[in-house]
Amino acid sequence: MTDISYPRESASNRMFGARLRAYAPYLLAVLLFGLGAYALYRLLAPVDIQAVADQIRTTPWHLIALALGATFAGYLCLAAYDWSALHHIGKPLPLPVVISGGFLAYAFGNTIGLTAVSGGAVRWRLYSGLGLDGYDIAAVSTFTAMAFGVAATLVGLGALAVHPMALASVLPFQPFSVRLLAIAAILVILGPLVWASVTRRRLKIGRFELQAPSPGLLEIWAKVGDA
Repeated sequence: MTDISYPRESASNRMFGARLRAYAPYLLAVLLFGLGAYALYRLLAPVDIQAVADQIRTTPWHLIALALGATFAGYLCLAAYDWSALHHIGKPLPLPVVISGGFLAYAFGNTIGLTAVSGGAVRWRLYSGLGLDGYDIAAVSTFTAMAFGVAATLVGLGALAVHPMALASVLPFQPFSVRLLAIAAILVILGPLVWASVTRRRLKIGRFELQAPSPGLLEIWAKVGDA
C-alpha cells in the first residue's frame, strides 16, 4: 500500500519554511526592539528621573534647542554614509529613503548597541522592499562601519597633530614627536586609500572583491568626518 503522507508533509514543511523566512525580518525587528527596551531599562535603573527633570528645567530652552538641532544634524550627516555606500555598490535609492534608513539605523545602533546587527536589521526592513538583497545590506553595513571608522580615526589623528599636548600626560614623547607620529599615521592611512581610489584597483579575497570608493565618495567621507 502506497503512503502518500510524505509528499504532503514535505510540501507543508516547505510552506512553513517559506512563511518563516517571510516573517523573519519582522521577528528580528521585534526581538531587537525588546532587547533595546530591556537594555534601556537596565541602563536607566540608577538614574533619578526627578533630578534629570529638574536639570532640564534649569537649562535655558535655547541651549536645549541647539543641542537637539546639533544631534539631528549629526544623524543626517551619518546618513550620508548610507548614501555613499549605496552609490558605491551601484544601487542608489531615493534620497528620502536613504535619509530615513541611515537616520534610523544609526539611532537604533547607537541606542541598542551591536550597530552592525541592529543597524543592519533596520536597513533590511527599509531597503529590502526596494530591491536590495541580504548581500547588498551586508555590503552597505560594512561600508558604513569602515567609512565611519576610518573617518573618525583620521579626525582624531588630525586633532592630535594640531594639539599634541592633549596626550602629553599619557604618551612618553615630546609634543613635536607626537605631532610627527600623528601626521605619519594619517599619511599611512590616506596614502594607500587614495591610491586605490584613483587607480580603481581591486583586492580579491576568495570569491569576494574589495574596491576602494571613488575620489568623489572619499571627498564625502572627509566632509562627513569633519562634520
